[in-house]
Amino acid sequence: AAPHQPMDLKAELQAVLALVEPLAQNNMVGLHVRYEDDLMLPLAVNPQAFQQIMLNLLGMLIPASPSGSLQIHL
Repeated sequence: AAPHQPMDLKAELQAVLALVEPLAQNNMVGLHVRYEDDLMLPLAVNPQAFQQIMLNLLGMLIPASPSGSLQIHL
């Protein structure tokens, strides 16, 4: 299969965060994201696969966050 076009990592992550925000609120977990502009390299991956992986990961991390805060640094 041909590689996918590079995706906008920041935009895709924002879409995922919008979906998990209700879960974070229900678990009283603040989501904090910091972007390093020089590290925002385009990824040539399937955006749906990326979103599903991130949804699964955050779906497990949010309820297990003991500090009430989840920080994502990119």
